[in-house]
Amino acid sequence: MTEMRFRRRKQGIAAACVLAYLHWSPAWLGPLRRTTSSLRYLPEQNAASLHWSPAGLGPAKMTAKTLSVGYRPERNVAVRTSLGASISLAQQISGMLLVPLVTLMYSSPLVTLRKILQRKSCAGNAFHPSLLLVANCMAWTVYSVHQGVAKMYGPLLVNLFGLCVNGAYLAIFSRYLTETDRPAFFPLVPATVSTMCILAAVSFASPLNHYWGDLTLLINCLLFTGPLASFREAWKKKSVESMPVSTILSGLVASCNCVVFFACLRDATGLIPNAMGVLLSVVQMSFYAYIVRLVRTQEKKQLAMA
Repeated sequence: MTEMRFRRRKQGIAAACVLAYLHWSPAWLGPLRRTTSSLRYLPEQNAASLHWSPAGLGPAKMTAKTLSVGYRPERNVAVRTSLGASISLAQQISGMLLVPLVTLMYSSPLVTLRKILQRKSCAGNAFHPSLLLVANCMAWTVYSVHQGVAKMYGPLLVNLFGLCVNGAYLAIFSRYLTETDRPAFFPLVPATVSTMCILAAVSFASPLNHYWGDLTLLINCLLFTGPLASFREAWKKKSVESMPVSTILSGLVASCNCVVFFACLRDATGLIPNAMGVLLSVVQMSFYAYIVRLVRTQEKKQLAMA
């Protein structure tokens, strides 16, 4: 047994001598040799923090990946460049689509506004969704200015449009108020708008403007709780009149586009609520299909009994 081990050691030493004679070495040994040989010129620097710079490339951290067999740093740079170009292209496309899609979503109160003007009465309509939209559009307008108009020109334009549309809705709603809505409308709407204006002014005049993103995120998340009332109404009446499929689909498409746009910007303030919007739109579509199927089943049962 001892003789066999001795023989294997002799064979290993002979193989190492042959490889050294042929000047062969694995791919990871070259960077390691350069790194260790440079230690004599950098006596004060620790080897763990040393950087190895191949020709034509910037400094790269000496990691296990750098020392792996067959590693090519230039390939990693090419992949990063391609990925950056893809992200930039996705941001440009989603930014161009953001304006028409969100404008379409913010235009939904125009249909209700036309009916109120025709009937000269707001009976049967609610002002709370438009009030939430006004607060959300004000928050996003101020947030876009804080982040930079050149970077956030798309959200700035669509939220200014939404602010005008829903502000006009609240103004016309106040003109045709019913006696049941009057006690709730006047304390709530002026107080909400005044509070948002004061907070916006304070954010521009103080160093606390970085907290405005948290406020925008909170208001945007509250905005997506509006469809919960539609769920209750549709379940109670077993009808999808309060859940128009066009509104659900437009919200789904707009939220998906905003997810891509804010993911490219790495902006959590826009990414989180729009991801919630995508999830809620999918739930709405599933609930819509379930109610439609339930109504058809009941109609078939009634026809069979007749």
